[in-house]
Amino acid sequence: MPSLPSIRFSDMRTPGPAAPAPGTDRELEPVIHWRVIEDDILVVQAGSQGCTARSDFVVDVGSYQGDIYAVSLSRAEPDRCGEDMPWGVQLAFALDELGVPEHGEVVVLNPLGGRRSDSLAPSRTTSTR
Repeated sequence: MPSLPSIRFSDMRTPGPAAPAPGTDRELEPVIHWRVIEDDILVVQAGSQGCTARSDFVVDVGSYQGDIYAVSLSRAEPDRCGEDMPWGVQLAFALDELGVPEHGEVVVLNPLGGRRSDSLAPSRTTSTR
């Protein structure tokens, strides 16, 4: 009986997209957490010293592959207030507004970090719309 060829795991291709998954961009400002609610609103909990508004951020959305969309937030205006806000502020974005079609998935590229109570903070989730 002929022997079977030796196959190393490193030689095997995994099914799915050929492009690497979008990863965290360490050069972006960390966010406390993010989530998608009702399958149509992206909510990002961003750090704040009391003067952070949605308009302070530039939001870039890129199609990763198929219906997966990578979102990154860059602060255009610094928050110069001095109030202690360990939970930061919630910034909400409609997925339609971001150009994410129905049934699209969203991944935020900002690293997770910032101040919060770990026992009460919701975890990051990926949502299919």
